[in-house]
Amino acid sequence: MAGNHVGALRRLANQNGLSLEEFRARTEAGLKWCYGCDAWHERAAFGKDPTRSGGVSPICRAKRNERQRGLYVRRARTKPRVQEWPR
Repeated sequence: MAGNHVGALRRLANQNGLSLEEFRARTEAGLKWCYGCDAWHERAAFGKDPTRSGGVSPICRAKRNERQRGLYVRRARTKPRVQEWPR
């Protein structure tokens, strides 16, 4: 477990298969790791999440949208549409 900031960065770098220097270089260049598609993206590709310490979601918008579309189930209409009466 990480006891300080450097330890936390080392853990994140190891999870991504990078050295600490490579990890820092990518994050300072404005890149962020997406845990949904396992790839590096620009920080602008991630949605805002004020509950997280970095302020952005851990999954990029494209992957989040893909997941949500896969979960969506179209339901049949329960009521028929109301037709207008002829005038």
